[in-house]
Amino acid sequence: MVWVEPDVTRFSRWSGAFVLTSAVLVAGPGAGGVGAQAPVSKAPFDRLFREYAAGDRDVVKRTLRTGRDVRALQAPMDDKKLRRWLGPWDRTKAAFLLELADAEAELSAHHMTAIATGRAYVMGRPAPLGQNAGDDAFEAAWHRMAVGLLQDGIYPQAQAAYLDTLERRYGSVPTSFAPRLDPRLALEHGIAEEQRCALAGNPPACLRALIPRFAGAALVPETADEANIRAAWAHYQLKSYALALESIDRACPVGDSDLIYWMHLFRGRILDSLGRLDDAEREYRRALEAQPYAQSAGVALAATLFKLSRPDEAVNAARAVRLVSGDVVVDPWWTYLRGDARFIPEWRASLRARINP
Repeated sequence: MVWVEPDVTRFSRWSGAFVLTSAVLVAGPGAGGVGAQAPVSKAPFDRLFREYAAGDRDVVKRTLRTGRDVRALQAPMDDKKLRRWLGPWDRTKAAFLLELADAEAELSAHHMTAIATGRAYVMGRPAPLGQNAGDDAFEAAWHRMAVGLLQDGIYPQAQAAYLDTLERRYGSVPTSFAPRLDPRLALEHGIAEEQRCALAGNPPACLRALIPRFAGAALVPETADEANIRAAWAHYQLKSYALALESIDRACPVGDSDLIYWMHLFRGRILDSLGRLDDAEREYRRALEAQPYAQSAGVALAATLFKLSRPDEAVNAARAVRLVSGDVVVDPWWTYLRGDARFIPEWRASLRARINP
């Protein structure tokens, strides 16, 4: 069976660019900002922001398509200059900065500075946690999308530092006042570690350390299914097939086609390794029901049919995979390591909806 592993290197080209300095970790926006009587700036960066603030929320993605576009923008490139540009608390500027980071992610290392500076800016807003419901909801939406972007780029160290900062921030406020901490936090810690393992070649010690991480996330109702699926995959890679099957059998995802696909694909792999080929075939077919023509499940099904001495069916299954262009079908296995990246469009919409008080 040909099993194509996700490419972790292409998502971490800028992994050395994000340095969490003490200045970034200190909550608080920079001083300054353009005064009410200041002349309107003609700089491309400010012009882009004005279009965004006027309601053209897609202007950033439309404008930044190449590295040359990023350079032509003449954005403030370091933390100090960005803080000066941000000035007093402004939800629109905070959202714009995160959308800028999203658009720049594959084009420039500047997106890491934008995320780090934006995080400090959002955390340094005037109203403390629990005292302004609108700002609380906006901040939560900002953090969700920011962590999703870090997962999308596969930056495990940056994620771990960010998540630790969130735990300290929300844990420092009395529970009677603090808004609820994102229930995905424990799972996101596990995904960051899973990415770190993948970048290191999945050494057994690293994989074994994942199991308790995902066991903790499995206790949270919102993340139990995904945590059990990811724990099962770690067990599988350790060749602990019985434990892998036990873990994945606890998952029963509904409404998330990626999770459903991963569950059936991984269960098929586990059952195949246990010699239960008929059951493995059934799981691969269910994976294809969730994501028709996905390459990994299609190839796995073809290989299993060959093992079952059904060559004609195997050839047909393999042909079905070859006939569909990769531009038409995105196999969720290819994006498995990118974790919450699949939610970025949804979380971007949530952030935008919370810009205006």
